Amino acid sequence: MYQLNYQSYAQAAAVPQRALQLMAAGCPQEMAQVFCHILAAQPATIAPLELSQQLGLSVLQVDRALEWWAGQGLLVRSEAPAPQAEPVKTAAIGTTTRLSRQEVNAIAADSEEVQFLLGECQSVFGRPISPTEANMLVSLHALHGLPVAVILMLVGYCRSVGRCKVGYIERTGIGWLESGIDTVEKADAHIQKLLRSRDAQERVRALFGIHDRVLTKKEEQFCYTWLEEYGFPDEVVKAAYEICVDRKGKVLFSYIHSILKSWYLKGYRTLGEVQAEQRPAAPGNRGKGFAPSFDVAALDQSRTRLPTAKKREGE
Repeated sequence: MYQLNYQSYAQAAAVPQRALQLMAAGCPQEMAQVFCHILAAQPATIAPLELSQQLGLSVLQVDRALEWWAGQGLLVRSEAPAPQAEPVKTAAIGTTTRLSRQEVNAIAADSEEVQFLLGECQSVFGRPISPTEANMLVSLHALHGLPVAVILMLVGYCRSVGRCKVGYIERTGIGWLESGIDTVEKADAHIQKLLRSRDAQERVRALFGIHDRVLTKKEEQFCYTWLEEYGFPDEVVKAAYEICVDRKGKVLFSYIHSILKSWYLKGYRTLGEVQAEQRPAAPGNRGKGFAPSFDVAALDQSRTRLPTAKKREGE
């Protein structure tokens, strides 16, 4: 048998009987969780975003729970003017200005679109988002003007490349705005280019055996130019790499680019076309597949036609 332990009731919270009846009748778990938290914390204002972070629920779940309890007559929606009803401030392009915490909470409470954004980002991250992450996401939309759909594409891309830190997402989003990437269509095209660029970099790193350092921005651009803009297959890039190493003794992206650019301007696209247009290799270069850029045979013939210098007297 059991009995109530009244000694533990020194700090008790009043629970409306209607709420007890609803919870006893089996209301959804998140509904009960939200209302019990509110009764225990007794906050001055109830902000869905803060509750979602404290309870590990999505903003949408919290908002549905609050609406449900309001429908039962146990919560009342405040009619006080929200901060965002004032003229919306905007951030200068290129800056990382953010909204205040109060502004973020107010926007999240009144905007279903922002609630959807935060809920979807929680799903992408696989965990409740932090206040800093929420601030960054809402600021990108409400302050910088990046559409919610584009922010979701941005977060999805960052997640796919393993770069989900706040600073990276924020810098990338602002960079997109600076480049005029502010629609779903533009974002999709840009993401596809970024993914192709990353693939090109990995292919070139493998071809050149570069595993101990990151590529510079210029080298990354070279990779994209060779494989995407010029459309060369891997074996052609490898051939240019081998010529560079044979002549220079090391990997020089700029030198390799000059070779590939020359082939591209000549209309070469395959390794067979490159090899077919090369002169036979000089004896010292046999087995390497490519001849020097000058005609050794023609040079030898020209030497035989040169007049022989007369010997000086006394020689």
